[in-house]
Amino acid sequence: MPIVKENKENYREIREVKLYEISAVTLAANDQAKIIDVKGEKNLDEVYKRYDNLCKLLRKGDISDDMGYAIESELLKLKTLFVSATQPIEEITEPVEKKQELDIYNYLLNTLKK
Repeated sequence: MPIVKENKENYREIREVKLYEISAVTLAANDQAKIIDVKGEKNLDEVYKRYDNLCKLLRKGDISDDMGYAIESELLKLKTLFVSATQPIEEITEPVEKKQELDIYNYLLNTLKK
């Protein structure tokens, strides 16, 4: 994440950056390392709890730069969860088999048996 940057004539000069180390492993070498988010079905109660925790943290004030970046990251994750939670659910249907597709399938199957 760029910290100190300057836009020059036709390029951007980055002088200072904040680096994050990310490594998804089964057993982490650092006992404080945690996976905080994965794809899949989300429990809305857990999402609301994460949101409430952020609100409490912001009410306290006295936030460091590192904590500010962590809050920003959490807010972006929550935003994507809220957006995906408000999207209409698409109807999931089973594929309809057409006779022609079955004929091709049977042809291939009989050809391979020979």
